[in-house]
Amino acid sequence: MVQDPQIKNIEKALYRLYGRVASNLIWSIINKRNISHILSNIGHPLDFNSLVSLSQIALKVGNIKALISLGEMNPYALAYIFEKHYLSIKDLSSMDVIRLFYIIKDHISGAKRKVFKQLVQEIVLKKAIGIADKKTDFRGKLKKRIPYKIGLDFDLERTIDAGLDKIITDTLTKRDIFVIDKREKKTIGVVIVDVSGSMFGLKNFYASIISALVASALGERDLFSIIVFNEDTYVVKSLYEKKKITSIIDEILEIKPFGFTNISRALKYGLKELSKAKTTMKKWALIVTDGDFNRGIDPLFVAKKFRRLHVIQIPGSSWGKYTCKKMAEKRGHFIRVSNLSELISALKRVLRYPEK
Repeated sequence: MVQDPQIKNIEKALYRLYGRVASNLIWSIINKRNISHILSNIGHPLDFNSLVSLSQIALKVGNIKALISLGEMNPYALAYIFEKHYLSIKDLSSMDVIRLFYIIKDHISGAKRKVFKQLVQEIVLKKAIGIADKKTDFRGKLKKRIPYKIGLDFDLERTIDAGLDKIITDTLTKRDIFVIDKREKKTIGVVIVDVSGSMFGLKNFYASIISALVASALGERDLFSIIVFNEDTYVVKSLYEKKKITSIIDEILEIKPFGFTNISRALKYGLKELSKAKTTMKKWALIVTDGDFNRGIDPLFVAKKFRRLHVIQIPGSSWGKYTCKKMAEKRGHFIRVSNLSELISALKRVLRYPEK
């Protein structure tokens, strides 16, 4: 039973319009259920005022998934509610909030938008720390065996292999003791993200979050570039550019998917960025796309020029899947993701040792 007088009044008003469906919607929202299946089975679309009322309930109880479903039906109704009420950081603390931001960001005032964006940035940074797992050596350490020095970790295996006779004869000196000098790996790579029209909606959310997380997860010593593309190509961060992570995230959050898709052009830009690093170190690239290109040459011709190219595919057509698999073939990981959990797992897998 609904006890809140305000919610009871909303339920009565909606019941007159939609019958038992209205009661089911409100019950599901209050009990933190996903309402997308109920909305999809309604005989006719909910009007603006009804969506506003349901959004008000969802915001009050902190049902983010319900807010997303209602916002996808009409972002203006959801934006109207956010203009009337303050955001609660306590309630709005999950990755779903980022998707919510993408739905209404173009329909809320500058002041609300600024507050919402700051919240989203915090969520992305926290998630990135979890992906990078920096406290437990996210990409591991470069282990180099060197002669003994005070303060370094003792390498028992190497010492036994090199000085077994001296150990037996009790003539071992500190020159015969080996330790492991652990130094952080440095990686050189480029992240290429599809922001064309075919990536509209949930796919654009995934693609944008990937690039923001990668920027946050890579270490300070790493050299990396971030490129976004549709039929044109734009460098968000060049290889040697010093740019704050918050600035990168801010730019990425502003990206709007539009235009055709030219993957080959974006890959050429990626090669150009990597060529700036005059080093013998192994370089890598990661592209995020649905693979459905409709401009430029076949990207497979350009993909062959990469030594290491990983591909994360946001599901598209079967042709797009074929293109993505072929781009990664013999050059890196091909991972197809369909939800946020798979996306996080894919990032962990690729970014742990991206140059391998």
